[in-house]
Amino acid sequence: MGVPEQKINYLTFMEDLKVKELELVEKVQKLCKLKEIVLDHVGSTKIANFKEQFQEVFLRNSLEDRRTLLKCQLSNASLTLYPDYENRIHLLKRLKYVDSQNKVELKGVVACEMGMHELLITELILRNYLTKLQPAVIAALLSSLVFQAKTREEQSISEELKAGIEIIKDVAHEIRYLEMYYKIRDESNDNELNFGLVQVVYEWATGKPFAEIMELTDVQEGIIVRCIQQLNEIISKVKDAAKYIGDPELKNKMEEASTAIKRDIVFAASLYTQKEAAAI
Repeated sequence: MGVPEQKINYLTFMEDLKVKELELVEKVQKLCKLKEIVLDHVGSTKIANFKEQFQEVFLRNSLEDRRTLLKCQLSNASLTLYPDYENRIHLLKRLKYVDSQNKVELKGVVACEMGMHELLITELILRNYLTKLQPAVIAALLSSLVFQAKTREEQSISEELKAGIEIIKDVAHEIRYLEMYYKIRDESNDNELNFGLVQVVYEWATGKPFAEIMELTDVQEGIIVRCIQQLNEIISKVKDAAKYIGDPELKNKMEEASTAIKRDIVFAASLYTQKEAAAI
């Protein structure tokens, strides 16, 4: 004879347990309602492959939640950067790097080939400022784009170099003014010019021995070597740009400038280049 089933009587919070906190009672009531909802759907757990299907649905819902979050974050980032993007487009249109339809113009193509000081170098090229100068002078002036060290040594700069420095400063000032006008944020120091090695590079490009140019400055040998090597990379890019826009005179001058600085210890397999190769 089996044991008769007995009905379980559940305790009540307010009557049996004497709980008088209304907030707690409301929470328990909500919990009970949720329990009833779950019990009503217990039958669905008996379907075939319920566990696997539940995992798939759970994973899908998790991925959808993740996508929603990422879209929200992306939207916030876009909203933050979009004003600066629009300001830069206005500047590029003002300088004719892109047209009214945001299509890249000739100046824009040239700027894309430069690794630094894109606007400044492009303006110097397409305004024919560099074409008018001698190769050694061009090399000396462009060194201001890559030289970053400090020097306390006063340079005795020729009038030709002084005139070239003023041209570069004027163009750089014009660009900086437009950047400020269009409220373009530039927190880097990449656009700073440093003319501290101009005379040294000029003397090197005109054929003076390395020992002699070292007497003109207090900058360390390794820094000078690296500066001239980086300078040659810029000269190469300017040469390619001159070829692209159809300026054979500037192209030839850049080839001469490159040949003038690529000599002796600076481009030999020296201790300086070996250290750089080891670091890479």
